[in-house]
Amino acid sequence: MQRLAPLLPVARAAIAAGAIAVATLPAMAALFGGDKADAKQEGAKPAPTLKETMSAVGEIAKDLKGIEAIEKRLAVIEKNVAGIDASLVPVGNALKPESLRGLVDLASDVAYDRAKSLLLLAAGLGAALIVLAAGLLRWSLAARPLSPSVQNPPKEPA
Repeated sequence: MQRLAPLLPVARAAIAAGAIAVATLPAMAALFGGDKADAKQEGAKPAPTLKETMSAVGEIAKDLKGIEAIEKRLAVIEKNVAGIDASLVPVGNALKPESLRGLVDLASDVAYDRAKSLLLLAAGLGAALIVLAAGLLRWSLAARPLSPSVQNPPKEPA
């Protein structure tokens, strides 16, 4: 027994290595492709026929055509959205404070100019009426004879 005592740790290591190898054998076999035969037997499906393959290819082609049609529709929608976005840019710019100040200044300038024009027009019309009244008064007085004497009022009978 004493001759085997120095070999005892080596024997334990060998037994442990063997147990680990036995436990990991299926995993190692899967890594190296050892259980391909088992997989073939478990999922044994017949190979697809040419007809099935062609029908699958036809379905894929239909799906691709549908995707192309959707892409065309999306391109049209994208173009329309870009047009709407471009048309809303001036509205967005008009809402900026600088633009609002500019619009208010422009509106006040226009209102001032119009009020000034209306006042000038009213003043001009007033002056024309004064000139017309003076002309009519002169014309009406020119048609009457001038009488140097004062007319006596008629006497009432007593």
